[in-house]
Amino acid sequence: MMNSVVHARIIFQGETPVDMEYISTNPAFATVTGITESVIGRRISEVIPSYCENNQESLELFGRVAATGVSTNWEHYLRELNRWFSFMIYSPSHGEIIIVTENITERKQAEMALRDSEGRFRALVEQSLAGIYIIQDDRFRYVNPGFLTLFGYDSPEALIDNVSVADLVSPENRERVGEIMRRRIDGEVADLHYIFVGLHRDGSRIDVEVHGRTFDYQGRPAIIGFILNITERKTAEAQLRISEERLKLALNATSDGLWDWDLRSGLAYLTPHYYEMTGYLPDQVTPDFEFFKQTVHPDDLPHVLETMEAHMQGKTPSSDFDYRLVTSSGEIKWIRGRGRVVERDAEGAPLRMIGTIADISARKAVEEALRRQTRELAQRNAELERFNRATVGRELDMIAVKQQVNELSRQLGQEPPYPLAFLDTLPVQPKGTAAL
Repeated sequence: MMNSVVHARIIFQGETPVDMEYISTNPAFATVTGITESVIGRRISEVIPSYCENNQESLELFGRVAATGVSTNWEHYLRELNRWFSFMIYSPSHGEIIIVTENITERKQAEMALRDSEGRFRALVEQSLAGIYIIQDDRFRYVNPGFLTLFGYDSPEALIDNVSVADLVSPENRERVGEIMRRRIDGEVADLHYIFVGLHRDGSRIDVEVHGRTFDYQGRPAIIGFILNITERKTAEAQLRISEERLKLALNATSDGLWDWDLRSGLAYLTPHYYEMTGYLPDQVTPDFEFFKQTVHPDDLPHVLETMEAHMQGKTPSSDFDYRLVTSSGEIKWIRGRGRVVERDAEGAPLRMIGTIADISARKAVEEALRRQTRELAQRNAELERFNRATVGRELDMIAVKQQVNELSRQLGQEPPYPLAFLDTLPVQPKGTAAL
């Protein structure tokens, strides 16, 4: 009894204890209660008011022990001390009660923390959208509401002990799932983590991801874990794979270079075609904006930067421009650049931009050739027009001379030497034109 405490003596008046006072304490009293001053001869109600005030239960308990001599155990919280105590109460003689006291505050706090933890855990389990389960001997021993919802069951009773694990697994996956669970129960593998196609109660198929581990359940090994419905994720992954495959095929089918610029990091992803057009190798450059500007002809750079900045500020729907690209060898290529911001932050600042570059050097060469031919043709037409004008002028002068000779011949009574009858068939010239 080294750590026990002789706690109090009860004074009776008739059959009911009305007050108690300390008559003796041992050295452990101060350690257990935290009360260091002397309490001998003082009433408990003076030292710890809540011990007696509004505590009919404790008074009745002490009265029964004193009247019957039957010892009892009791746990009580003392508000003034902010501690929990356990009391072993017995009566060695009439009018005297001995109380052996132990400070159980830490235990009580641990118990309350455990209850709180269990409450939170139960609330989490019951409200979780994930399916939580306990499996033993290929049967379900516990399932939460999330598990029921996932597989389409109305109540735990419909599953527990009535449905085997195999019943919820598609036929083509049953052997594999059974082998995984067997190996886990036998300790051949660590924690479970696998994916299979499950069967909903309505017969539809669902993709699920399972996590679990073994533990001792009622003296025998079992598996506890959770299961997630990943049907939407699998569908999205499949669509993503298809989309990526389409993009890959499209990029392989075209000579365009694709760029994906992360403005947060400043770096861009450049496809192999992009590097081919510039003549650089991936390990020769840092794929950032400075590298891009390095490849733009100095005379075109102001226009390129202005066009891109206008789009990044949201003033234009896209960034489209033609520019001259300077390759690593100094060769000049005409490029058609297109880009668009695909992600912005809450304030509208651009975060990600995607685009392409296409080599349009051949088209530019054709356009230049057409412009050159057009200039040459215009020049030739001008020369021909000048020639025609000179030629027509000479012919008109000759006709005028011939007309004069014919007129003189007529005056001399001679036949006109020049046949000019065709002039009579010409359309009448409007006023203001020169007569022949």
